[in-house]
Amino acid sequence: MAQSKLDTIVAREYMERVKSKWFLVATVLGPVVMGLLLFLPSLMADRERRLESGVVRVLDSTPDSTGAAIVSRLRGGIMGDTLRAQYRRMGDSAQRVFLIDEATRSVLSGEIVGYLEVTETAIGRGQLRYAGRNTSSLVAIQQLERSVNRSVLQRALEANGIDADRSASIATRQIRVDTGRLTSRGRG
Repeated sequence: MAQSKLDTIVAREYMERVKSKWFLVATVLGPVVMGLLLFLPSLMADRERRLESGVVRVLDSTPDSTGAAIVSRLRGGIMGDTLRAQYRRMGDSAQRVFLIDEATRSVLSGEIVGYLEVTETAIGRGQLRYAGRNTSSLVAIQQLERSVNRSVLQRALEANGIDADRSASIATRQIRVDTGRLTSRGRG
């Protein structure tokens, strides 16, 4: 008799829970949320990989062509991928403005993912300017900063004759890259 009362109570409680709106919502949304939790990270990682891969244009106005060394490092050296970076030499201020406008249009059209402006003044300040679609990609920006730092260090060591004291002080120098996102609505 006690078992039948227990069965009656359990059946009633079960029916009350099943008939509630929250049970129906959880039954439908539960699998959807689980699917999102399973597939969303891989979709985001795929998007990140697409943003990371692409052509970076280096606009260089340094007298020792530091930008060419940066392009070489971005490409992966002599045997690397020549499609990963483009080199453009900047001359006077009119040509500089033209090349920056052209690079901005190329980013917005999807031809390249971004451009890096390399000037002697910016290297002296320790802060180059990069503008592109992939500024939120930590991997891409870290790779760019690493290439910039190593190339600037290489040029500085060549210019200073590589004696032990000077190379130690030069090796600790870090270059920071300021980023700006380019979209069809403008800079962000």
